Amino acid sequence: MTKKAWVAPNGEKVLIPKDDDQGLMISAFHSHEFGFSLEMNESDLKKVNEWHHGEKQHDESAAKGKRGTSNKKDLPSGPFIIKFEYGAANKGYWSYDHMVSQLDNCVDCSKCLHPEFKYLFLFAHS
Repeated sequence: MTKKAWVAPNGEKVLIPKDDDQGLMISAFHSHEFGFSLEMNESDLKKVNEWHHGEKQHDESAAKGKRGTSNKKDLPSGPFIIKFEYGAANKGYWSYDHMVSQLDNCVDCSKCLHPEFKYLFLFAHS
């Protein structure tokens, strides 16, 4: 892995692949209706947490692999932007288990707070 790259006269350079060091990854959702993320206040979080209390994640094995249980837990914050540190001191990279858990929480928030919409989620994997 190298930190060196050619730089074009306008400052552009090619993407350098992930290295063995630490870094920050972000998994986020963008919406035509709400823009980047969906802002949630304490009242919204309380409503969503009450709405999904006692429910299980849709992919129970992924939830158990990530959190040890398939039961939905209270959300401490909105799930539309997740920051994840990767590298040697952390627990690896973003995985299917992380993605499906985040999606399940985003669907709950969307349906609970804005039931008047129909939702379609598309993914771009880097």
